[in-house]
Amino acid sequence: MKAAELAVATDKEASIWNWRFFKNAARVFGIIVYPGVLDQDRYERLKTQFETSYQGTDNAHKVAILEGGVSPDGRQKAEFLEVGKSQKDMDFTEQRKFSRDEIFVIFGIPKGVMIAEDVNKANSLTHKSIFIENTIVPLYRKFVSYLNEFYIKEFGDDSLFFDFEDPTLRDVEATIKFYESAIKNGWMSPNEVREAEGLLAFKGGDALYLPIAVMQIGEIKNGKKVYKLNVKMRSETTKEKVNKLVKKHVANKLKKLSKAKYSEKDKDKKKKKDAGFVFTGGFKRRYIESYVKRADAEELIFGKRLKVYFRGQEKRVVSSISVKSIKKDISIRFNIKRETELAIKAFDDVVKELVREHGEETMELLGLEAFSMTADQVEAYLKTDGLKFANAINQTTKDKLARVIARGTEAGQTIDEITIGIKGVYKEAGTSRARKIARTEVARSSNFATTEAFRQSGVVTAKEWITTPDERLCPWCAPLEGKIVQVESNFFEQGDTWQGDADKPLDIDYADVGAPPLHSNCRCTLLPVIKSKTINEEAFLQKMKLRMTKKETDIKVAKAKKEGRDEGFKKSIKLIKD
Repeated sequence: MKAAELAVATDKEASIWNWRFFKNAARVFGIIVYPGVLDQDRYERLKTQFETSYQGTDNAHKVAILEGGVSPDGRQKAEFLEVGKSQKDMDFTEQRKFSRDEIFVIFGIPKGVMIAEDVNKANSLTHKSIFIENTIVPLYRKFVSYLNEFYIKEFGDDSLFFDFEDPTLRDVEATIKFYESAIKNGWMSPNEVREAEGLLAFKGGDALYLPIAVMQIGEIKNGKKVYKLNVKMRSETTKEKVNKLVKKHVANKLKKLSKAKYSEKDKDKKKKKDAGFVFTGGFKRRYIESYVKRADAEELIFGKRLKVYFRGQEKRVVSSISVKSIKKDISIRFNIKRETELAIKAFDDVVKELVREHGEETMELLGLEAFSMTADQVEAYLKTDGLKFANAINQTTKDKLARVIARGTEAGQTIDEITIGIKGVYKEAGTSRARKIARTEVARSSNFATTEAFRQSGVVTAKEWITTPDERLCPWCAPLEGKIVQVESNFFEQGDTWQGDADKPLDIDYADVGAPPLHSNCRCTLLPVIKSKTINEEAFLQKMKLRMTKKETDIKVAKAKKEGRDEGFKKSIKLIKD
């Protein structure tokens, strides 16, 4: 208030002066003078009278009487003299405006905030925005910086940070014009505009609209050219996903921090009590080498079955295409439900064999004999994980076919030309896609059986993530090497995000991850953490060596099939079944 002291005092005195003016009949008064010479006593009396009766704003506009003056008839008379200033002379209104504006400046308050007389819609928005930007936003920024500097570090996750919604007002009309221009000129899609405003996307909103005179692209609709983007539709905006992710991370981290603070000693005791036998590095290395060799053979067999399945699907799709049907939706020619049922049936025996072999092998590793996996349990697995797998590969195939048919129809291709494109989809499905799918599903089935054996054993306390040390080891899986969780626990929950050593995070949106694979084309596996060393590592490795010898034979025979030696391939199938 010190800086505004004079301005406030000036405004106060001006107000009192104005009030006295109206109290005394709203007129400016003067003094009455009588002619004559004042002696010393009269002078002192007059001086005292003025000081006590007329000095200050409280005595403003009072009439003062002085002695002296002569009337027209020769007698003494009183003369009125105007000595005060009028309201106009005082410029009272402007003085108060000046004082007000000076106080506004001192406190940094724009006129628009206080609704002054010269404020309109345009400069009011500007005034308020400047006020918020220079007073409120710095406080927000300071508070968020403090949280990021001293609070977020407690969570131990460098990917987390706090931010704030900018409270600065914006010009709605200008924003609308900006978005309208963006959509009309093709540099933003409707869904991108909606995402920027925190709204949900809608089907068809990923199309870019260009003026018809600019270029020829896409198809003509209502006088505009439409360029359709192949963008996966979102069920929620990026901002919503980030907010949900932050809330989940914060909740989990707070829970862990609280637990660690109040029960650290109990956790240390429990660790010492529950610590089990973990396999040595040398054994792990030899085990994973054997695992990879065996997986090579299993992937070849699984991949062969995939190729047969895709060839059959190709025939079904191609035979259904005609001039009439090509104009219909792809779902009419590609029945996902039927194709999924056929896929499960095609891989039923392969998956069951994988589950049985890996379950028994895990029991051998633990020094146990019986692995019990009923037909109903395997069927349940096929109807959950197997169903997801079959749905996923068929949905991918359907999407690829839809794009081929859409491009062909738009380009005016013939049925034969479109059919060539469809066959190209299945050629890729039978090679690179088949290898990736085979690797992923062999890992999924074998690790499902391994985890089930851990549960049945009664001696396994936890499970350890083991990676394959080759050139295919990805930056997501590499940091998981040696990670241990309880047998019934998951390494990741559905909805989690894992950065690892990769440049971008991996969204765990498929299912909970209780065992490898973490992603498609993943070849990681598990080893048990047991209560005590009750197994003979060397004896197990000898058994594994015998198994690997058999599997290496399977690989050679399977490769022979690629060279046209069908008899050799039949023998490899028999070896696997035996």
